[in-house]
Amino acid sequence: EQRENALAAVEKALRSWKEPGCGEAVVRAVHRRETLYPGPCSERAPELFLELNEPDGYSYNVLPSDIGDPPLRALADHELEGAKGAGMPGSHRRDGVFLLQAPGLESGGSTRRIEELLPSWLQLVGLEDVLSVVGGATGRSAPIAGGGGLPGSLSRRLRRLGYL
Repeated sequence: EQRENALAAVEKALRSWKEPGCGEAVVRAVHRRETLYPGPCSERAPELFLELNEPDGYSYNVLPSDIGDPPLRALADHELEGAKGAGMPGSHRRDGVFLLQAPGLESGGSTRRIEELLPSWLQLVGLEDVLSVVGGATGRSAPIAGGGGLPGSLSRRLRRLGYL
């Protein structure tokens, strides 16, 4: 109960973040680790994951701060220029770029979530039989059946993570 109360308070505080200039919400969603990473090793993940809004296609930067610093602020002019080793960190987004060329692959672009790529990768390396069912209503890959054909260490790791 104490953990739940603390997480709820942090989530509420994060959802209250507003962009100083216009008052728009900074945080699109707050995800709990057990929702994103079910399985026996989920406790290794951070408690909460932030999904930030992207106003006009731009992303926010998340920078380290000290206790007492404001959680949100506009960057100073000197912070906008990144010298070697002092550049701005990036923000992770769900979409990205993945390029692949192999015999038998269809040319052209497609839009897939990263978790939907595993079946294609397994097929390319000749391990498509280790996947039980792909897709479903959620668009997520289903658990890998048994782990037959996988190296022992990989099989053990996937089992601990809840995929087998």
